[in-house]
Amino acid sequence: MITFEQYQTQVATLYTAMDTTAAALKELTEGNRGAMGLVSEEVRTSTAYRAAKAAYDTTFQQVRQFNKSIPAAYKNRNRKYK
Repeated sequence: MITFEQYQTQVATLYTAMDTTAAALKELTEGNRGAMGLVSEEVRTSTAYRAAKAAYDTTFQQVRQFNKSIPAAYKNRNRKYK
């Protein structure tokens, strides 16, 4: 089991990575949405979008797995620091 300080460091690292991948994905989709607000087919089929989406999905799954493995006491204690 990791210490609370290690938990905080890991959370910061994971969420920084998630913010970075989300920004890259947003950069590709910004201004490329159709009338219904969906990302255009041209953008979704591009290799750059697929790579960014895969990176975001991977990072998101890592965050989910990490959050699942941590005791609730750490999560509750972390709320006090935000």
